[in-house]
Amino acid sequence: SSSSSSSSSSSSSSSSSSSSSSSSSSSSSSSSSSSSSSPAVSGTTRPTNTPTRPYSPTLPPITSFLPPPSSTTTTSSSSSTSSFSTTTSSSSSIPPSVTTPLTSPPISPTSSTTRNNNNINKNTNTTMASRRAISPHETRLSPPSRQHPTWMYGARIAHAGFAEDATVSELSSVLSRLQNNLVSVGECDNTLSDWLTEAQWEAVMDTSSAWCQLAHKAGMATIYYYPALEIISHKTSTEPSYSSTFPDELQVGIDGKPNKFGYGTVFWLEEDDESAWLSPNGPYKYKFINNVKKIAKSGSDGVWMDVPVYFDSVVKWSDHSKWAKQAYFNDTGLSIPSSLNWADPGWRRWVSWRHDNIRQFLLDVKNEVRKQYPSFQFIIETYVCDYHDATFAGHDGAYLRKDEGISVVWEVSSVSDTHGMLYATEDDWTSLIAMYKYGRGAVDYSKPSWSFVYGVQSDDAISVMAEAISSGNSPYEVKTPGKEEGVLGNARNIMYTLLQSHASSLFNTTSSASVAIYHSSASRDYIDHTEGNGLFCSSPPSSSSSLDLTSVEWYSDSSGPSLDSCYNKPWMGEYRGIVKALINSHIPFNILPSPHLSLSDVLGYRVIMMPDVQAMSDKEAEIILSWVSEGGTIIMTGPSPCSLSSYGDPRPSSCLLPLLNLSSSSSSPSSSSSSSGVSYGKGRAWWYADRVGLQYIKETQIFSNKRQDMPSSSNYRKLIDPILATFQPIVSITRNSHRCIHMEMNQRDDNLLVLQFTNFIGICQTDPNLRDGRLPIQERNMSISLRLPSHRTITSLTSSDPLHPSPSSLSSSLSSSTSDFNYFTFDITVSQYMFVLVTLD
Repeated sequence: SSSSSSSSSSSSSSSSSSSSSSSSSSSSSSSSSSSSSSPAVSGTTRPTNTPTRPYSPTLPPITSFLPPPSSTTTTSSSSSTSSFSTTTSSSSSIPPSVTTPLTSPPISPTSSTTRNNNNINKNTNTTMASRRAISPHETRLSPPSRQHPTWMYGARIAHAGFAEDATVSELSSVLSRLQNNLVSVGECDNTLSDWLTEAQWEAVMDTSSAWCQLAHKAGMATIYYYPALEIISHKTSTEPSYSSTFPDELQVGIDGKPNKFGYGTVFWLEEDDESAWLSPNGPYKYKFINNVKKIAKSGSDGVWMDVPVYFDSVVKWSDHSKWAKQAYFNDTGLSIPSSLNWADPGWRRWVSWRHDNIRQFLLDVKNEVRKQYPSFQFIIETYVCDYHDATFAGHDGAYLRKDEGISVVWEVSSVSDTHGMLYATEDDWTSLIAMYKYGRGAVDYSKPSWSFVYGVQSDDAISVMAEAISSGNSPYEVKTPGKEEGVLGNARNIMYTLLQSHASSLFNTTSSASVAIYHSSASRDYIDHTEGNGLFCSSPPSSSSSLDLTSVEWYSDSSGPSLDSCYNKPWMGEYRGIVKALINSHIPFNILPSPHLSLSDVLGYRVIMMPDVQAMSDKEAEIILSWVSEGGTIIMTGPSPCSLSSYGDPRPSSCLLPLLNLSSSSSSPSSSSSSSGVSYGKGRAWWYADRVGLQYIKETQIFSNKRQDMPSSSNYRKLIDPILATFQPIVSITRNSHRCIHMEMNQRDDNLLVLQFTNFIGICQTDPNLRDGRLPIQERNMSISLRLPSHRTITSLTSSDPLHPSPSSLSSSLSSSTSDFNYFTFDITVSQYMFVLVTLD
């Protein structure tokens, strides 16, 4: 199983990267050796067109990989049909990511435009406003068309562990335990991480078939865990390791060392284990595809492909194998750079290609398996979210955002492997919310998004799960840092009962957010290359009467100011600071990732915030300029907006120059750019040359129980005032507000609003050094104001929370009205999490 904090384990000590690497070559001869077949092409010259295409080494597909002396056999190609229902919901003509808030201006209805392969016809004359096709007196927002089976949406996931030779009685016991926990999807993980013989594979798949039959009969879906690019060998004096048997299949680091290591490096290895990481471009890909077909044949509903990455805890900057060199040359006409140099355009181009290369590997696997098993599902586990480890590991989950048939489970870490989120600060919780929000945004809204929910006991597990759910992610509840057992207590039952009762309201809706934060993968890759990942913010507690500090395992091993803290990562801190400002202001928002951006992605938003976006493609710039010209508001921060290409190459001037109110020779914004904005077409643009978000998160990091309401700092006002000048939020907290209430709003059709509230007030008002091993929870009674068009009224108002899953009626009153709007008010009391269902006439 994978490591939730593998990338932050700067403590990668003594790895056994022993030397059995390049001396022995594989007996499978390949005519595509890197040095001989690739012309010497300068890494500093890149072609104008660099398509990503699958690379097939010139050797026949290998159907199995076996410890000698076992013989290989080919699996049968006969297909078996799962008895589990895979029906999908009816499609909707509204593009999945187009949201239509009630604050939309009056416009004339036009025919809606559907997406074709997630792209929109750029030659259409339909404006942004007309695509919204809604007036402020109507709500016509349907859930997005679903391209996956219904069981994947709102899934309640847990580990289904059993031995490879488990009996039917033992399997039934596992099933009964999961059913008692209200689990709807069992993730099976037994021995597929290991290097198995053919006989062992057959035994595991026989057990899998028996399990799938039991699970499907009980109405439970099943996904089989299988690491995408890792094989673990249990070395003995008589048995070789995988790396010594197939040395040229391994990833190779920039220093020429094979990507392998042993016990003591990562938590999932035992003594005498060796972890080998394989190149996605070599013959291993064919072995992997063949084995995934075995899983599909066993009756499993899908495969859980763990962390397909260039793993970098020990060996840095893979892959320099002959397979990768040839694949890179085939795709780009370039040679892989031999040294790390961020000033080298060739290096930056290779960093970008690694994301495409991992994506192409996953697409090749899916496409090949789907030829025989067309309904088989692919869930990709990745431990990186919005932070810098995506650059180091080469896997950016957002690159898969619009790929049909592939979804993602996000391994969102906790701040501590030993203490979960019990001693996390306000900004650590802000970071957690940011990661869950990114996870939902980095998967197309027509697809399900799953995520790990790590806690150490019921109280922090419930709050973490609340943030995952309110962001739109189906939860996999588990005790940190593993993936097998849930936390002690009844957190899983409490929250899964809530989900089971309200799945449609929570997961068959669409976000009503009018604000999006633009997450630029290229800017993440090319800005701020210093050591550290920006995962969380805080340092470990320095003193505690109830905590043995020697036992604390924090997300970073640094003592004092951490290099991994996003306070010390300018780009990451800027991004997270803007997330914090929106949470504090109670303005619902989504994350808008840059990979494969299309016009349909931006059409539903009134405001897009661009935190220190320095790298941007011409296509992205064209989309953003078109969106602003049709009435959008953009808020840009940072010293050099859009001054680099998508490969990090310097531009002669910003590709968003018309929005900056300066000449191409000027280097600073005019004074008006930060006060009233710049008009562009029907829209408006603000630019602040400072990293306003970073300043905000740093100036508000100090613990203080006096700052009850929204902050009044100038940095906060710079970020929030342009939003409030663009539209008036539909929902607001009018009494007893607090900055540490996270609020989200979703809609379904034209008559249901779902308001979600998570409460982390106690966390931000309690010094971590003074906590007693429990999550500090402070109940909050608040008044909520809801603005509706004048002809709409509330017909039903109910609330549910973890301890009261059955809907409870709330009373509302008409507090005021105008010719256009009615203002309704109601009171709620939130402990950790609550959602309110508002039914309209």
